[in-house]
Amino acid sequence: MNSTIIITAVMLTFSPLHGSQVVSDLTDERTIIETLVVPPHEFSRDRIFELANSFKRLKVGKRQLGVLSIFTDRSTAAVETGVSCEGNYKQWQVYRQQLPMADSLRAADVIFTRNGGWIRLKLPHQNPELRVLDGRDPEVVTIDGIAVEIMAATARKQSRFEGCGVVGSLEPVLQVRVSADLKSAFPLKATMELAKALGYQRVWVSFRRDPWFLCGRFGIMYPFSSPELPLSEEAYYGAPQYTCMVSCSGAAVCSGPMLRPSSNGK
Repeated sequence: MNSTIIITAVMLTFSPLHGSQVVSDLTDERTIIETLVVPPHEFSRDRIFELANSFKRLKVGKRQLGVLSIFTDRSTAAVETGVSCEGNYKQWQVYRQQLPMADSLRAADVIFTRNGGWIRLKLPHQNPELRVLDGRDPEVVTIDGIAVEIMAATARKQSRFEGCGVVGSLEPVLQVRVSADLKSAFPLKATMELAKALGYQRVWVSFRRDPWFLCGRFGIMYPFSSPELPLSEEAYYGAPQYTCMVSCSGAAVCSGPMLRPSSNGK
């Protein structure tokens, strides 16, 4: 059976969500990942919830994963969604210094899965807020009594070099936090359960016990946790982190548990 995949990438167009500006858009029949910029004076709780509900109604529809990230300027949006420091702690510090101070940052992240939806919201000089919009909360699965919380989600395109799947289709990339010590067998099992819960054959997942996914497809700064000082370089590289995927064989494979400084970071 032939599969038809339509993917769009739109830069600096206007969203149908009441005129907000779309700065990136990645879409296929199962997945939509979108980033919006709204003027600071419009970034209110009521406005963000309006955008979230419109996004679900007008764009997510019956898709299995929809992600909407909202900021108040393009430079912050670009750093938070389009920059990778390739595991280099020092480069991460450089990018982080370009962002607004955490207390004054305006940001929102909306995630809809086929099991539910939720929003994380950061308003200036207020604690971050988590609100369930539909169905279940971010703890999409619980494995062996351990909750797995989806902190952030994006997607990657299937490559023709991977040997399975539909070339060009989108696959979820997740950053998750777990509520217990990370053991080697747990990320393998959790990755398979997340793929099943989300309805995808393949997913890519990074696991930590804290919000400090400093590089790669995670934002340079995670604005939706209680204010805390960033990890030291030693603590960052010493903390357990697994990166897992469902391979073409249908089994999960992982790397970890420890990070290593990139070769160009010295």
